[in-house]
Amino acid sequence: MVRVRSAATFSLIPPVVFFDALAWNAMLSMLTLFLVAPASDGGLELPIADAGTRHAVMRGVVMGSSLLGGLVAIGVGSHLVLVLGLATAFAGVVALGMCDTTTVWVAIVLAGAGQGMARPALYATAASAFGYPAEQVRNALFVTCWA
Repeated sequence: MVRVRSAATFSLIPPVVFFDALAWNAMLSMLTLFLVAPASDGGLELPIADAGTRHAVMRGVVMGSSLLGGLVAIGVGSHLVLVLGLATAFAGVVALGMCDTTTVWVAIVLAGAGQGMARPALYATAASAFGYPAEQVRNALFVTCWA
C-alpha cells in the first residue's frame, strides 16, 4: 500500500506544481501587456502606472492570502484549501478575459487570492504525504517539486 501511495504521490504532486507554476507565470507575463494594450488589440488601455499598481496589489493579495491559506489549511486540511485555491485562481484568470477597466480589480484579487491559497496548500499536501520512517521520500518529493 505504501508503494502505491508513493507512486501516486510522486506522479500527481510534481505535475500539479509544474502546471500551476507554468499557468501562473504565463498569466503574469501577459497581464501587464493586457492591461496597457490598446482596446483595438483587446487590451484595457490603462496607463503604465495604473497597470503597475494593479500588478503590485495582486502581489500583495498573493502574499496575504498565502498566510491566510496556510492558517486555514492547518485547521481544515490542505486538500480542501488546495482545491478552493485552484478554483479561485482559475475563476480569476477567466474573469481577466472578460473584465473591463472597472472590474479588473475583482479578477486580479480572485487570481491573486486563489494562487496565494493554492501554493502553500500544495506544499502542505506534499509535506503530509510521508512521515516517519519515510522522511527521505518526503525530501525527495520536495526536491522534485522545487526542480
